[in-house]
Amino acid sequence: MSFKPKIVSVMCNFVFCQNSEEIASKTDATRINCIGMIDPVSIIEIMRNCVEGVMLFGCKPPDCHYVEGNLQAERTVKMLQKLLSLIELEPERIELNWISPMGDRTYDSYERHFSDKITSLATYPMAARKGEAKFEEDMLAAKRVASDFRLRTMLGIERKTVDYENVYGEKISSEQFDDLLDEVVSAEFVRCKIRNLLEKESLSVKDMSKHLNLAPQEVLRHIVTLRHKGIVAVERVEGTTPIYASLETN
Repeated sequence: MSFKPKIVSVMCNFVFCQNSEEIASKTDATRINCIGMIDPVSIIEIMRNCVEGVMLFGCKPPDCHYVEGNLQAERTVKMLQKLLSLIELEPERIELNWISPMGDRTYDSYERHFSDKITSLATYPMAARKGEAKFEEDMLAAKRVASDFRLRTMLGIERKTVDYENVYGEKISSEQFDDLLDEVVSAEFVRCKIRNLLEKESLSVKDMSKHLNLAPQEVLRHIVTLRHKGIVAVERVEGTTPIYASLETN
């Protein structure tokens, strides 16, 4: 008997109303008031617990009872998919579907299609990664990125930055915003990995670069940013080598 991947679904209260009884019988399907309200930290934690994929269902734009929930969900999913790629997992493991009230596809049809796609992925099944030191470290860093207030604020103001000009008459395109989001997520991911390391022990830039497999210059650049934010500091100097420590408490 072939193994069926474990899939979790999160959907807006206003989709698949005609199949409510069918969906209510599924233990891995959850309804929320609006798909724009999804918690990215929860999605990362779901996948860390060996769930193979997450399907998200929202009202097809522009039909959203909360006006901009569609947009918020799109940006959150893009952030999560970027994090998955940084963890060396396929971004396709998170799928966002827009559902029209007049649509004729059933929930089961989406589930079957997604299950087939997940089964074809290179790193399937997820259980093979569970317990790996690097995988656990990356997942912890991803959760930290997903919970970052600044990043969530950036996701929330996307409409203003794309739709309206600033005081200099400049306007950012959706493509430019996506590139900026990728850049921010990637940088925050590395910084969160550094923060996690320094919460365990004090380290030099050289030690951190070995552990993270990054160039010392790149690690130092992130250390400068973290010092400026008051998150890390020089604990001591050994010879001419600064040893850094976290100023945060677990």
